[in-house]
Formats: sequence, C-alpha cells, structure tokens
Amino acid sequence: MRHKWSSGFFIALAGVLLVAVVWNWYSQGSPPDQETTPPSAVGKNLAAGDVAPEFSLKLLDGTTFSLKEQQGKVVFINFWATWCSPCVVEMPDIQKLYEEYKDVVFLGVNVAEQQSSVVEFLNTRKFTYPNGIDPQGELLQSKYPSTGIPYTVIVDAKGRVSTVFLGTRNYAAFKAGLQKALG
Repeated sequence: MRHKWSSGFFIALAGVLLVAVVWNWYSQGSPPDQETTPPSAVGKNLAAGDVAPEFSLKLLDGTTFSLKEQQGKVVFINFWATWCSPCVVEMPDIQKLYEEYKDVVFLGVNVAEQQSSVVEFLNTRKFTYPNGIDPQGELLQSKYPSTGIPYTVIVDAKGRVSTVFLGTRNYAAFKAGLQKALG
C-alpha cells in the first residue's frame, strides 16, 4: 500500500513541475533558441546598443516629433497612460528632469487614450514636457515593443538605445540613465 502512495505522490509531483515549466515558458515568450528576430530589428524588444527605430508622432501642441530630426541629441521617451498608476507615479520625476536637462529631448507617448482626457490630465497636474498620443498603440506594439507600461527608452546622440526601463523608476534611476547617454 505504501508503495502505491509513493508512486502516486511522485506522479503528482512530476505533473506539478511540468505545469510550472510550461507556465514559465509561456509567460516569458518563446525560448531563446527559437528566436529568429535580429537584436535591432523592428518588433523585437529593444536593448542597449540597438539602433532606435525611427518614428514620427503628432504632439498635443500640433507639431510633429521625428526621432530622425533629433540626431546628435539625447532623447528620453516615456510610454504611459492616465489609468496606469505606476506611470503617474513617475511623471513628476520626469517633469523635474525635463526642467533640469535642457540639452535632452523629452517625449511622453500616451498609449491609446482620447486626446481631450490626456490634455486635461496633463494640464491638471502641470506636466509641461512634450507629449503625443499613440492612438492605436501601434508604436508601442511594432517599433518599441514592451510587455507593459510605464516603459522608458533613452536614446543616445548617435541614435542608439542607451537604457531601457520597464516599470516604474524614480528620479535617481532616470538621472543615471540620462548621465549614461550623455557620456
């Protein structure tokens, strides 16, 4: 009788481990050995050293931002939404850095919200750094893919990704990222 219980226990343990392995595999995406996308290709998660994908975005003030036109400058790009509490938490630190680093180009990219609510949100909280809206989330999905927001990409003056932050960061972390990009 004891032998049957032991076999059942080990079978159950093996089943639990199999489920855990499959869960982990699916939650992280494809295994690295099955990945076929080159590191700096569009649609691939960005990493330090990758060429920053070119994009243009209409800003809330009516002008157009083009990454190509920022060559020679460090660019701080932050993807966010008004409903995203972690995004909102880091925005005062981004505003403070925007006021301190006049030689850096700052860009907030709201993901898929209505312009009127975004403008009201920014005005109410007195965030003055440039912002635009990615209306369908296409920029975030195709050129700057991420598993979530807030998502910040700092591009150096040569047009390469210097630092990528997924999740909330504070003033000190952002400042360190900017210092790295500025050299």
